[in-house]
Amino acid sequence: MFKNSFGYLVKEGLHNIRANRQMSVASIGVLIACMVLIGGALLLSLNINSLMGYVESFNEVVVWIDDDLGSAGTERLKAEIDDLPNIASKQYISKEDALKELSDEFDNIVVLDADLAGATKTGTFKKAHPERFFDCGIQEANMMDVAAGLSTMGLVPFASSFAMFAAGRAFEQVRNSIGYPHLNVKIGATHGGISVGEDGASHQCFALMRSIPGMTVICPADDVEARAAVRAAYAMEGPVYLRFGRLAVPVFHDAENYHFEIGKGEQITEGSDIAIIATGLMVNEARIAAEQLTA
Repeated sequence: MFKNSFGYLVKEGLHNIRANRQMSVASIGVLIACMVLIGGALLLSLNINSLMGYVESFNEVVVWIDDDLGSAGTERLKAEIDDLPNIASKQYISKEDALKELSDEFDNIVVLDADLAGATKTGTFKKAHPERFFDCGIQEANMMDVAAGLSTMGLVPFASSFAMFAAGRAFEQVRNSIGYPHLNVKIGATHGGISVGEDGASHQCFALMRSIPGMTVICPADDVEARAAVRAAYAMEGPVYLRFGRLAVPVFHDAENYHFEIGKGEQITEGSDIAIIATGLMVNEARIAAEQLTA
């Protein structure tokens, strides 16, 4: 019963995306109670908040079902999702995909998380390389010190947590243990900025990392740039703070022709009357504003 109901919801969602390019679903909750394998009972609550037809939302749910319930037919559903147009993407998912690809090439990459592997998607890396993944528990400050130590052993640690915790709670450790000695630690901070406003008003901490001497701060604007930023962070020597948003945004860079360079901006549109300067999630908002101004 559960599988049939869930399959219907996903099929309807896929149909709506194909037909309309976006769904009229915002801030809705789906509560499903079902009996699962080995006679166990599971109450599954999927809080689909501001879904707006983002393909990743379906992909995350399908992968979760595949991992935890062993639902038949998920490979077919994944194939259907992969065939959909690239409407939008979530940067923190792109980050982990890129990190997993990098780790397949370089065996000196290790990943640390603070009990948030499901939310930050470092679980992708964990599944591929469990021997190189370290869950430090709910202790972000200690995680940064561990990452600092690992970097002195020839490893390249990527320490991941929510931006509020990575830059806020662990600021002293990042500054003293990573920034001042200029260690080769990469910090992957997800869910940054006001895009997570529904979770509270505390997720704004960009300026903290900019105040640390020698810290390179990167804030990608879309999926393509997020993937390129992870590779660029690995390639450079020294501490890097990568800030990724939670909100799904349209992909406007061409993956085949895009070249990312740390410290260099790019001109997105042409014009001579006004200049709009933006970074991260706000780049797409600036693009929308530019279109409205030229209309």
